[in-house]
Amino acid sequence: MTRAENRFIVESVRFINALTGLAVAVLLILKSASILTADLPGSDKLSKPAWLGGTWRVTNALELQLALLTARPGQTIELSDGVFRGGFTVPVSGTADKPITLRGSKNTVLDGGSILSGYGLLVRADYWRIESLTVRNAKKGIVLDQASHNILSRLRVYDIGEEAVRMRAFSSDNILRDSLITRTGRLRPGFGEGVYIGTSHDKWEGASGLEPDRSDRNQVIDCVIGPDVTAEHIDIKEGTSGGAVVGNMMDATGISGQNFADSWMDIKGNDYVIAKNEGVNRGPSAIVDAVQTHIKLDEWGMNNVFSGNVFELNAQGFGFNIQTSDFVADGNNRIGDDNVVFGAKKGPSNIVMSPEPDAASMSR
Repeated sequence: MTRAENRFIVESVRFINALTGLAVAVLLILKSASILTADLPGSDKLSKPAWLGGTWRVTNALELQLALLTARPGQTIELSDGVFRGGFTVPVSGTADKPITLRGSKNTVLDGGSILSGYGLLVRADYWRIESLTVRNAKKGIVLDQASHNILSRLRVYDIGEEAVRMRAFSSDNILRDSLITRTGRLRPGFGEGVYIGTSHDKWEGASGLEPDRSDRNQVIDCVIGPDVTAEHIDIKEGTSGGAVVGNMMDATGISGQNFADSWMDIKGNDYVIAKNEGVNRGPSAIVDAVQTHIKLDEWGMNNVFSGNVFELNAQGFGFNIQTSDFVADGNNRIGDDNVVFGAKKGPSNIVMSPEPDAASMSR
């Protein structure tokens, strides 16, 4: 057989495969038109196709992939109870006045298939409401990548190889709230953060073109993090600013100490409000300090306010271990005297605690 004949056969196979994929997509769309629809007032039946707006009711992984791919502003994707296997990507955006909703129930599970690779849910879009889902069994749980103005609520994320929730690559103005995170770091304990915001400066070249990864104004509110979160429960990187961590409950059981993971929170960004969080350590745990700040680059790890937190630390370090710098002794980080720390062998704070306004009111 000649080289030209070989090339003709290869191209023919590619063409047939493309036609087959197109046919499958058409069949899915036709199927969707008949079964994935929105309720209209006064109608007991399902009506218009989901890509025209309304509610798209999804019952399996293939339908979910199609729904995410073709979602439109104002639409709701409603998942049935059951397990949806595979990694899923959110690629299209809603708008400020017409966000897109992805909603399940306490019995809806996105299962990535393995902690060795992949993301349970990758969001590369803006203005989504993602609620009432479980994400499990993936290398990373939920990743927001160049994704802003999203609200993630009433989620469960567990059995994850590394971090549970990541906001990176200029992902800003997102909210994670009322969610449960546990059993992270199953693959690499030192990288099993509960919530990881931003990107370490030594990785800015690949993540943000050598610029600081300004994943700003993100909030983590009223979540339960731990037990068995093997790295920091909240890890906020240099380059990010203006966010809030408020009202969360953290359990130190299972913190590994690997890769310097020895605190509930590690704050390297600027201008964060850290308020009304609670932490408990009843072991076993490698926790040393409740909260640490670090100055990885000049002028980062500064101007953060800590107010109204209660930590039952029972460990060898400080409640608040604030890294100092040559040009600002305490990084202008403010530790309110309304914070309460029990069982910190070195004391509640390595810098002076002072009266502060109610910082929690700034974050809601």
